[in-house]
Parts: sequence; structure tokens; C-alpha cells
Amino acid sequence: MLRLLCAALLLPLAAAWGASRPLRVAQHQASKLALAGSLLMGGALALPPATPAAVINVERCEGGAGSGCAAAVEEANPYIKELLKKSETNHDKYMKDALDDYNWRNWKDYFPAVGKVMLKKESGGFAVITDAEYAQAKAAGKISGDYLKE
Repeated sequence: MLRLLCAALLLPLAAAWGASRPLRVAQHQASKLALAGSLLMGGALALPPATPAAVINVERCEGGAGSGCAAAVEEANPYIKELLKKSETNHDKYMKDALDDYNWRNWKDYFPAVGKVMLKKESGGFAVITDAEYAQAKAAGKISGDYLKE
């Protein structure tokens, strides 16, 4: 019903807009405009279905840790238990690696704008040095790729 109403309202507008064009093109444009209007109006009035609270409040098991892992371990076979244990022991390492990757991707391009260079340290972490220090370190052979040798 709503689509018919939109089509009835928008069809004359689209037809008037395409009046200087051949009739076939004007009808095509009018039908596209009527369809777009009906989709917009229909989409604006439709509400998404309600999400059950049980789905939202599921206990989580991430990296082998969390309140949802206890149930997973009780029901799991030995191989899954072993994988969950490995995930839990490596969780901090994975989080540090993710943070380092985030910092490298998001800050590496910032420092050249302020006359500095960001390099990875061999021992872990990052070093930010000026362009002059970078030139000296490069000449001394202390820079290999993106790494600063310490």
C-alpha cells in the first residue's frame, strides 16, 4: 500500500522531470524514482526485529579465559582442552603483538610529518628519533629495514 502511494506521488514528478526526453526514457526514470522512493519510505518505517537478551548476554570465552570457558572445558574433548590452555598461556603475548601492530600501523606515518622517524627495537617496543639521528644511525649501520639495532 505504501509503495503504491509513493509511486503515485513520485511518478508525476519523475515524468515532469523527464518531459524533455523521449517517452521511453522518461518512463524508465520515473519507475526508478518511484522504486527508490518506495524503498526509502518502506525502509524508514520498518523496525529491526528485537534481539533476545539471551543472545546479548552470552558468557564469553576469549583467548582461553573468561566466564564462558568453564562450560566449554567441561564439555570439551582433550584436544579442545589443550587448545584452550595454549590460548590462555599465549593470550598476553597475542594482546601485546596486536597492540604493537596497531601502534606500528597507526603511528608510523605520523612522525615524518613532525620531522621524526619511528623504528622497531630488536628488544621489542619502538624508538622515535629525529631525522638527523636517523641519518647518523643509518650511516653507522644501526638500522636494518624498519629495525633499530641496539
